Amino acid sequence: MEPLYSLFQSLLTIVLLAVSLIKVSLKAYRYFVYGQGSLMNVEPVIPYEIVMVLLSLGLSYYYSRQNNKINRLSMMLFSEAKGTLVDGLMSLGIGIFAFILFFIKQSSPFGFLRYTGDFFITSLLIMLTIKMPFQVIKRAFNEICGGLLLDQDMQKWIENCLKKHLLEIVSIKSCLIYKIGMSFRIDVFIKGKAKLIDNEKLSRKKVLILKELSKKLEFVHLEFCLC
Repeated sequence: MEPLYSLFQSLLTIVLLAVSLIKVSLKAYRYFVYGQGSLMNVEPVIPYEIVMVLLSLGLSYYYSRQNNKINRLSMMLFSEAKGTLVDGLMSLGIGIFAFILFFIKQSSPFGFLRYTGDFFITSLLIMLTIKMPFQVIKRAFNEICGGLLLDQDMQKWIENCLKKHLLEIVSIKSCLIYKIGMSFRIDVFIKGKAKLIDNEKLSRKKVLILKELSKKLEFVHLEFCLC
């Protein structure tokens, strides 16, 4: 459920950004081509954007902090952190631009910004933030399709745990780690150092590995594959 939620939320974010860009583009087109447009009233915008920046960036920090507590395993919290960060950065950019527009007179060479400024700032902010929802989509698709774990730090920690317990009795040829939501599946391809592998000892090692992995991971399925 978490990957699906993150996928649809990010797709919605992209749609909203696209709609915003189309809306301000049409407004700028009417002004530059037909000379039609309404003067932007930026005074109410500034205090509103200040509040939105504080709320959005505060929420983004909170979601990231909560996700870090569970070793960045939650796609939902990752998606929420990225989404609110986009909102915060958009609000920050609009607030700064509105503050600048407040001092621009209609008779100045930059007077056209009082009519079309939202087009320029929206376009710039979308270019700067559009990467974030696509990052979430990439991770969500990877988990939905049963792809390999993308978190290099987590992968290294898991591999070190396996080596610590297994290298005494077997050789590790490769290790494939899959993540779907909060669940992990680990396929370890091993080869015995002796002619026969002590299955009883390997089973005890498996228990120790799962016990250590449970310190950071809640749901783990571990399989050994002989090669």
